[in-house]
Amino acid sequence: MALFLLDVPPGLARKEALPHEGEEFLMVTEGQVRLEYGDDVYELKAGDSSYFDANVKHRLINPGRKTAQVLCVFTDENGH
Repeated sequence: MALFLLDVPPGLARKEALPHEGEEFLMVTEGQVRLEYGDDVYELKAGDSSYFDANVKHRLINPGRKTAQVLCVFTDENGH
C-alpha cells in the first residue's frame, strides 16, 4: 500500500488517462478536481472521495484557480 498527498495545480493533467494495477482511493482535502475514469467524469470537491479499480484508465484535472490537494492511497494486485 502506498499513501501520499498529491498537489494538483490548476488546469494541469497528464496528456492521457492511464491505468495501473491494483485499487485506488482518493480523498480531496483542498480545492476541487475532475476525475476522468474510463468514459465517465466525476467532479470532486474537498471532503469527497472515490474508490476504484485502477486498471481502468484514469486521471485528475484541476478545473479551479487554486492548487488542489488529494490524499491518494493505492495497492497493486497483490495488496502491496
